[in-house]
Parts: sequence; C-alpha cells; structure tokens
Amino acid sequence: MIPHHDGSELYVSNPAPALGETVSVFVRVPAGLRTSRIHLRWLSDGEPVFTSAVVDRTDATGDVWWRAEMPVRNPVTRYRFLIRTSQGCAG
Repeated sequence: MIPHHDGSELYVSNPAPALGETVSVFVRVPAGLRTSRIHLRWLSDGEPVFTSAVVDRTDATGDVWWRAEMPVRNPVTRYRFLIRTSQGCAG
C-alpha cells in the first residue's frame, strides 16, 4: 500500500471552505512505511508555498495520519504532498 489522500471528507477538514478559512488536509501513510517528513505545497496567487505536515494520529491498523494546514485564498487551490521515506521521496 502507498500513502493516500483523495480530497474526500476523510482527508480534508472542510470540503467547502469560505475564503479566508484555514483547512486541514490529511495523508494516510500505511503502517510500516517509515516516513520521516511530509511537506505540503500549494499555490497562493500563483506562487508556490510550502509547509510541513505533522503526525495527527495513528489509527487502529497502525496507519499514520499526517496533517498540514492550508489557508484558503482562492476558490480553487491546487496542492501536492512531498513524502520523504527511508527509500527517498515520492510526490
């Protein structure tokens, strides 16, 4: 299994935020995948912005949920995750 984020309500704190709100976005990392760091990149007025995610929780199956905060400044905000593991990076 690979890290997962699909934009659904499980992975975004508010699927329809108002401009000016901050949303939490989550990535679920499978148990056993040694992840040392996750970064979120989004565009704000056409410029890339980066922030670090933090571990939010570990679920009953051992999967680790990471959380990053993102301010909503545009009606549509594109974003990606960069995931660092013991094998390198995946995005």
